[in-house]
Amino acid sequence: MVRTSALTLAILFIIAAILLLGLLTNWFRYSLSLEAIFVIAAVCIAVVLVIWLSYVTYARNSGGFLGATAAVAIVSAAIVLLVHDNTIGGMPHLALSHVEKSPPAVLQAQRGDIKYWLEIENPFSSQHAEFLVLDDGKERRIPIQLFVEPSKGYTSAAKSSDWGVLSLTSDSNVLVLTVGPFLSSSSKKFRVDLTISRATEVPNT
Repeated sequence: MVRTSALTLAILFIIAAILLLGLLTNWFRYSLSLEAIFVIAAVCIAVVLVIWLSYVTYARNSGGFLGATAAVAIVSAAIVLLVHDNTIGGMPHLALSHVEKSPPAVLQAQRGDIKYWLEIENPFSSQHAEFLVLDDGKERRIPIQLFVEPSKGYTSAAKSSDWGVLSLTSDSNVLVLTVGPFLSSSSKKFRVDLTISRATEVPNT
């Protein structure tokens, strides 16, 4: 019974580590971020420790060692979750789609106030997509190409201008989106045509 429990504990811990790796890589569609590497380092230490204690418990067939191994496994799991919370934020979740939004801002236009924000979906995947979302009574999601390839990194927005600023033009049906420094260092700009809900990148001059 002791040996079976020790073996089961080790196997369950390995399975949990693999599942966490899947969650950190959006089910193996992303490469590991720097934050995720810290979590994986904590996981590896915990797995090695639990497997070693499980082996000792199995070899000695000791109920006392089994209790100690179970306690270490619980504490190790708690530490891993704490590292995850401090580096990535929150607890692991099962979402298959990674969506992040900037805080909303309001543009005062002749046609009325326009609430807007940027959304990025699965930024580190080949299936990434980015949108400018406008809400002037009816929500519109306008595709914009912020990343030609999967993103190599970006910074979450603390305020709307970190990701982008929308401004008026002489044409009430045309706006300009200037991408913020947290998403792009090249100051990308997009011409947003409200009549056809389309954004076109403006070449840098």
